[in-house]
Parts: sequence; C-alpha cells; structure tokens
Amino acid sequence: MLMAKEVRLLSELGRRIARARLRQNQTQAELAESAGVSLSTVRRLESGGGSQLSAFLSVLRSLDLLDELEAAIPSSLPSPIELADSGPQLRQRARGKKSTSEQDPAFHWGDEDA
Repeated sequence: MLMAKEVRLLSELGRRIARARLRQNQTQAELAESAGVSLSTVRRLESGGGSQLSAFLSVLRSLDLLDELEAAIPSSLPSPIELADSGPQLRQRARGKKSTSEQDPAFHWGDEDA
C-alpha cells in the first residue's frame, strides 16, 4: 500500500510528464505509440496512478527525459577526481603466504656439492 508521500510524488510526476508531453505538442496516444506502451498506461501515469517501472522509463525515454532521471539519482561511484584526491589506493588483491614447506630451504655453503 502506498504512503501519502508516495501518492503525492506519483501525482507530481504524472503532472510533470503531462507538461513535458504538452510542451512537445504530443497527444497521449502519440506518446503511448512512441514509448511502446498502451494509451491507458500513459493516462494512468499522468493521473498519478503509477505503473510498472519499465513503462515509466519508456515514457521518459520517449520524452527525452531519461537524463533528468539519472541526474536525480546520482551514481554512488566516486568520480575520477575524487579517486585522485583520496590518497593512496586501497589494496585490491592479496598475494597469500607461502607455507614453510613450499619455501626453499636455507642455502649453506658447500651444499652445492652434495
């Protein structure tokens, strides 16, 4: 069940999708066709009723708004500048330790003749 805040957010997203569609002078049917979703899906999204995430992304792609969504949810990976400023690199691999049986026995002078 959706919380009140989620309902308000879906409603606001629907209004924004409708405004973007109207700015591009598209009907709901045209948007549905270009997004590859049904007309009822577009209507449901615009009314704040929600839909599957894949349909939502298809509509955003069709409206050329996917970059806006990516900007709203930043990547958790550090930027190259942050990596350079972070100082020494953390180890990524361990060499492992040789067991004493794998190590070469200590060399002693005169052992080469034996």
